[in-house]
Amino acid sequence: PDISHICNHHEQSSAMSADAYSRVTANIGVAIATSGPGATNLITGLCCSYYDSVPVVAITGQVNTSRMVGDTGVRQIGFQETPIVEICNSITKYAVQINDPNDILYELEKSFFIATTGRPGPVLIDIPDDLQRIMVDLSLCRRFDPEPSPKSDRYPNLSESLDYILSELLVSERPIIVAGWGVHLSHFKNQLLEFAESFSIPIALTWGAADLIPASHPLFVGTFGTHGNRHSNFAVQNSDLVISFGSRLDTKSTGSPVNTFAREAKKIVVDVDEFELSKFVHFGLAIDRLILQDLRFADLHDLIQNSHSISFPSKASWLEQISVWKNLFTSIDSASRKSSCPEKVDPYHFFGLLSRSIQSPTNLIFDTGCSLAWGMQSFEPNKFTRIYHDFNNTAMGWSIPASIASSLASKDKDTICVVGDGSFMMSLHELA
Repeated sequence: PDISHICNHHEQSSAMSADAYSRVTANIGVAIATSGPGATNLITGLCCSYYDSVPVVAITGQVNTSRMVGDTGVRQIGFQETPIVEICNSITKYAVQINDPNDILYELEKSFFIATTGRPGPVLIDIPDDLQRIMVDLSLCRRFDPEPSPKSDRYPNLSESLDYILSELLVSERPIIVAGWGVHLSHFKNQLLEFAESFSIPIALTWGAADLIPASHPLFVGTFGTHGNRHSNFAVQNSDLVISFGSRLDTKSTGSPVNTFAREAKKIVVDVDEFELSKFVHFGLAIDRLILQDLRFADLHDLIQNSHSISFPSKASWLEQISVWKNLFTSIDSASRKSSCPEKVDPYHFFGLLSRSIQSPTNLIFDTGCSLAWGMQSFEPNKFTRIYHDFNNTAMGWSIPASIASSLASKDKDTICVVGDGSFMMSLHELA
């Protein structure tokens, strides 16, 4: 009785809606599909969840166990039989097919645990048709009892690194914080802002954290990277200390070649995934301090308290320089657009107007295309707005099912869906 079922009429939409539901509610989304093409239609949505670390449980049907290929060597026996577990192994945290009906409770509990623990992500449970119709005695079902996760000794955690961070802040004149989607996932926003404000450190944002702080905040820099603002890139590239929280610093953030990122800065990276920390060696990017930490369990309060009794270099000239870059490039870009397309609607101006018009709690859902890049560069977030997109998979068509999920899950908020590529946005002058 506590489960609400929404039929999307297409499995891809169901996977994308479940993905967005999880993002919007900070809960877990569930998508259910039939076998064969129904199961494979989930794949694009599962990729959205996997690459953005979003907890989703996908449940698929499968042909009767008596009609499975097994070790026969043929391609298919049962109608619409597809090895969905094997197909999805590389885009899920866990994928399993139920072979014993008494395992269903164990696998459900295990799947929900895996989806939400550590670096979150999607899981898939495949249930053969005949097992779906078996009466199960719950008293005979085994239960899932998670074992404590082994602690890695390869990298220090955040509490072991506070003295190092403090020592770098004592000499830094041009520090910058990089905040990523992981800050939202781990509910680390308030603590991060307290840390930034205590040390007067400006904050550069990845797309996944573009709405983390209002544009009116004195420490707001904006989005950076290959599709970010130029003044933000100048700030990151000319900093002398980068502290990254909840961002994997992908090539969209670092640019290429990767080893030119923040060329003169000391670099501190905090991430929940050990593999993300170890990848930098492959690109020849030297990171001065790699910190393995789930930000859900991070505590910066000791560091913040220590800051009150210590004198740190002033950041006034650094913040002023960032402001100079912002004003300079904004004026240059605005003048260039007005001279090249005077009769068209300026999409950057449009998103500025849209951001200022939002004065009530709103979920802003972007689809892929030029509209997304324009929005990430020129939308000015305020306290009312949350921005959502499947940032790393950037699937076409994500915004409509995501908006449906947003509307159903957040009845106390407005939902605005932004769709369209350049030709759509530039034709807005016809509507004007």
